[in-house]
Amino acid sequence: MKQIKTKNGPDERDRIIGLRVKAYREIKGLSQVELGESVGVTFQQIQKYESGKNKVSVSRLIDMCQILETSLMSFLTGLTDTDNAHIIAVSDVKQDKIINDPDRNKEVEELLKIYNSVDTAEDRKEILNVLKALASAKKKRSA
Repeated sequence: MKQIKTKNGPDERDRIIGLRVKAYREIKGLSQVELGESVGVTFQQIQKYESGKNKVSVSRLIDMCQILETSLMSFLTGLTDTDNAHIIAVSDVKQDKIINDPDRNKEVEELLKIYNSVDTAEDRKEILNVLKALASAKKKRSA
C-alpha cells in the first residue's frame, strides 16, 4: 500500500480532484472565472485547484458540486487507490446541448461513470466502438 502524504501540501488525490473539477466545469460550459465567481474565489484559485497545486476544502468542493450539478462522490470515487483512479473525460458533444438539457447532463454523467468504472483500455475501447456503431446506425436510420 502506498504511503499517504501527511503534510499540508497537495498530493496525488488533490491533482485528481482538480482534474475532475476541470472536466465537470468544461462539461457544464463554465469558464474558470465563472466558476470562481460562483464559489467566491478568483479564477487563479480555480487554476490552482485544477492543476492540483492547491487543495480544495470540503466545503468549497460541496459548493462546486452544487454549481456543477454533480455529486460529491463523482469527485471522491476511487481516491483510495490513486494509481488506478480515473480522470473523467470531457465529451465532444456540443456544450450547448449539454448545458440546456438537464436530462442529458445526467445521462452524460452516468455514461462517464460507467466508462470510468471499466479497468482495461481494451474494454473501454470496445465500449466506445459499440456506442459509435449504435450512433452511426441511428443516424443512417434517421437520414
